[in-house]
Amino acid sequence: MKRYLIVLCALLTIGCSKQAATSPTPVSSVAASSFAANQESSVPSSQQSGSNSESSPKLGSRKNAAKINDKITSTIDDLAQFEITLVEIKRGKDALAAIMKENEFNDLPTEGNEYILATFKIKNIKDLSRNDSPLGVWEYDFSFSDSQFAKSDLMPNAVYSNPLYSELYEGAETTGNVLFECQKNDSPYAVYLDTIWFNISGE
Repeated sequence: MKRYLIVLCALLTIGCSKQAATSPTPVSSVAASSFAANQESSVPSSQQSGSNSESSPKLGSRKNAAKINDKITSTIDDLAQFEITLVEIKRGKDALAAIMKENEFNDLPTEGNEYILATFKIKNIKDLSRNDSPLGVWEYDFSFSDSQFAKSDLMPNAVYSNPLYSELYEGAETTGNVLFECQKNDSPYAVYLDTIWFNISGE
């Protein structure tokens, strides 16, 4: 009888061991593993590698002003998606000569200052108005900032050729001039619609 009990216990032990070894993984565990894997893959590569490097400021921002031939694309809500490019800069004697050629009675810049004549190209890429409205652009969309980031909306009172002014329907573009006055040897900025910064120092 004792021998029979011993054999029976041994068989029961072996059976339980096989069942434990072949038990399937719960569905909830598979889902949790998958979620963890997806979370890891969504982490930026710079964080995955442990890098502390920060991305550069956006081109056209105050801390990373656009320069000649930099194309900046932006959107005016419910009106248009547009592209703006600084094409050319005339400064000092060159800017003064261009202005005086247009009108000899133009005022000279304030003592210690000089003119900057900047040429911009603007294109209406996509109409967002839903009623085929044009994008109006003109020189007074710009403001001026010195190198210390003191910004002003005051613009020189002078007559010059091809001032920036146009109404652009989708696909249309225009090129025009904007006049600024700055201190000599300063590195100033032109700011379009208070958001897009251009380095107009000519450097």
